[in-house]
Amino acid sequence: MLKTLKSLSLGFLLIFLASGSLLISDWNRRTGSRQAIPRVAILQHASTPLLDDAVRGMVDGLAQAGFVEGTTINYQRYNSEGDISVSNSIAREMVEGEFDLFLTSSTISMQTLANANRGRPTVQLFGAVADPAAAGVGIDMSKPLDHPPNLVGIGSFIPVDRAFQIAREMFPALQVVGVAWNPSEANSRAFVEVARELCERLGITLLEATVDNSAAVGEAVDSLASRGAEAIWVGGDVTVVVAIDTVIAAGRRARIPVFTLVPEKADRGTLFDAGADFYSVGLQVGELAARVLRGADPHQIPIENRVPEHLIVNETALEGLKDPWHVPESIRARADVLVDQNGIHNRTAGQAPEASLQAPPGKDFKIGLAYFAPEPGADSCMRGLFDGLRRMGFEEGRNLTVQRADANGEIPNITPIMQNFDNSDVDLIVGDTEQRRTTVGAVIRTGCARRTRLASGRKISRRKMAWIFANKSSVIAPRSR
Repeated sequence: MLKTLKSLSLGFLLIFLASGSLLISDWNRRTGSRQAIPRVAILQHASTPLLDDAVRGMVDGLAQAGFVEGTTINYQRYNSEGDISVSNSIAREMVEGEFDLFLTSSTISMQTLANANRGRPTVQLFGAVADPAAAGVGIDMSKPLDHPPNLVGIGSFIPVDRAFQIAREMFPALQVVGVAWNPSEANSRAFVEVARELCERLGITLLEATVDNSAAVGEAVDSLASRGAEAIWVGGDVTVVVAIDTVIAAGRRARIPVFTLVPEKADRGTLFDAGADFYSVGLQVGELAARVLRGADPHQIPIENRVPEHLIVNETALEGLKDPWHVPESIRARADVLVDQNGIHNRTAGQAPEASLQAPPGKDFKIGLAYFAPEPGADSCMRGLFDGLRRMGFEEGRNLTVQRADANGEIPNITPIMQNFDNSDVDLIVGDTEQRRTTVGAVIRTGCARRTRLASGRKISRRKMAWIFANKSSVIAPRSR
């Protein structure tokens, strides 16, 4: 009996040692894999060219440092599309995820994630933030190393005086400027406070109209024009920038120019944009992110204000103005991008690499393509979409699968189509009309709230989703599911 027990004991010991060895080996394999290919979550507050440029720069900066998407790094992209409640929900989801690093683009995204990530180990890097100290997350710009140990990045407070000086050069008699802004945005408040002091010194009356959402911007700008504004100024206010086309249209009706701190599409209709090159800012954030991923202590990285200046001047916007605005030759010479009757002249073209706009190697993608009804305009728009995708290396039948659905011109059919796509494994949803924009907005908010309630750890699917409206030229909500 004793001999039998000894034999069994030896057998159990060997089994135990073998099992332990396998467990340790598997643990090392899994943790080593996670360390070899970091997972990074990116959050931006809205789909604007400025925030898109910052994110693109972050990804390209990491790529230049050897972290290439799909091979040496994986990204999860989120976009709250201007909704602070959605941003808070996404932030809570992100901090519960298994991410090695967070990147944020915009002041609100920085705030919501920093608050959700307070006291946690994952490091957050931010860019496209005007005044990090005003965000109320524990940063003192007078002491560059005085910041939370898990929060670091680059501030970009664009000089307000530069824009107003250019406006005065273009129209020396300028006396009244109007601004619509959202008081809930810390960055916008900071710009307006500086503008108040500046206008007082310059002898300019600054008319203000506050808004709490983008839908109210048009009425606010109309009121500023009716109160005597000779120009409309747009600072770093995401709520207003999202509605910039509405601002420009209101300015045209009143025959007054619009000038901004937000360089975006050169020929959109603003007279000039005196701001920063946020792609370059993003590149610098990407470089910092690469250092952190390689072991740099973020608490030893100072938070600095960096503003690579970028000036766009659009001479065609002078047409129809009621006051004698003009573009002096000195300003034309300083412009990085000049728009005139002969087209767009970009003096910085070709200088910025766009590694992030190429298809990641070795990956297949699926698109859900939703039509309201077959018609020539939508067909032409979709052809343009797929031509653009092909130029970036996405080809149907090779690394791209397209699932198509048609609502047959019936609005009630839109919701089930979008819900079916939302519950499928597509990476991107593309729609073609305003009807889809309304429906998808409801699906996004319902789905986001539902997934937030059901989430436990990382039980939420990790597939990213984006809603793109081709006829609206706007991304509605790239997000995680």
